[in-house]
Amino acid sequence: MRLVSGEYVYVTNKSRPWGRMVMQISAPKILYKETGSSTAFQVLQEMTSMGESHMCCWLLESMPMGEFACENLTEKVSRGFEKNLMESILRNSIKKMEGLALEGLSIMMGAKGKAAKEKRAETRKECIIIAVLIQMRDPEESYKSFGDVMIGLVEVFVAEESGFYIEGVHVAGIWNGFQRPNAKIRARKMEIKDEENHIWSVTLRSCEERYNCTCWKCVRNPNLAFAS
Repeated sequence: MRLVSGEYVYVTNKSRPWGRMVMQISAPKILYKETGSSTAFQVLQEMTSMGESHMCCWLLESMPMGEFACENLTEKVSRGFEKNLMESILRNSIKKMEGLALEGLSIMMGAKGKAAKEKRAETRKECIIIAVLIQMRDPEESYKSFGDVMIGLVEVFVAEESGFYIEGVHVAGIWNGFQRPNAKIRARKMEIKDEENHIWSVTLRSCEERYNCTCWKCVRNPNLAFAS
């Protein structure tokens, strides 16, 4: 559902070990024209070149998210949906983004994954990149934030006559915390130095080089270090 602020709320399917979670998603933003990058991974590389502090401020200002509680959540729900391209893209990619966000929680909790070494295919020139911020929330704890803020990126090929096709979905996060990490994450990262901080990311990409593919694979990308 869409909130009056332009943000979205999505309830995930039950997943181990957390059970059913709620995704708070910022209003989407087109990044392709601002960064000039042709892939989501290149967008993340551009972000790291900003430096950690500047990047976080820019993202939070560009895609703000407010706090909400179960008592007043219904008051913030918009009566209806905006029929626009970005909302259609978000609604068509949300299930893929859900799986990656849950994988992101595992990464933030310390799960180790092997980074892919495969060649990344360039997206088409007509591709646009949509960005959102994601905050997982626990409905059993009055919708308190769970884990840290994550970045969602969607690569989309837009065709004037036939609509759009999703080419890839990505979720990323800052290893040492986007803002205030929860206590479990903080305890595990106390010994990490600022210069060792990095962006982790996971990608869901079509198994085949064609549109409307039903086969998607999840890949852990190499970490990206921030510019010193």
